[in-house]
Amino acid sequence: MLQIDKELKKIFTEDIVFNDAKKHLQSFVKSSDYLVLIYDDIGEKELDTLGGLGDITLKIEAIVYQYNVLLGYSTVRVYLSLGDCFVDKATGTVSSKLGNLILYYSMESVGEGEIFAYSSDLIYQYL
Repeated sequence: MLQIDKELKKIFTEDIVFNDAKKHLQSFVKSSDYLVLIYDDIGEKELDTLGGLGDITLKIEAIVYQYNVLLGYSTVRVYLSLGDCFVDKATGTVSSKLGNLILYYSMESVGEGEIFAYSSDLIYQYL
């Protein structure tokens, strides 16, 4: 395993990532009377089996480091599986009933000790 893998796991812990995820998920909620999320790819979807955002199970699926050679900066994307998660190692696929939340982090701010997701996407893509 490369050293960068270990460093990324130390920086992007569940505590930090899940805290950011809960804040960003709030921005995708249409109604608080019943849980309706607004996905980037499919639009609105009512989640009638859940009482609220606190009922959504979060799992870190991937931490992706990217260095942009042309622009000279680094970013990290953290992919979170939402809800029940199905992993098929034979095909290398992960499917989640509630889709994925992708959090975006600037490594410049991380280097300054400020770890926060500056943007996010909510994608459904259920297989």
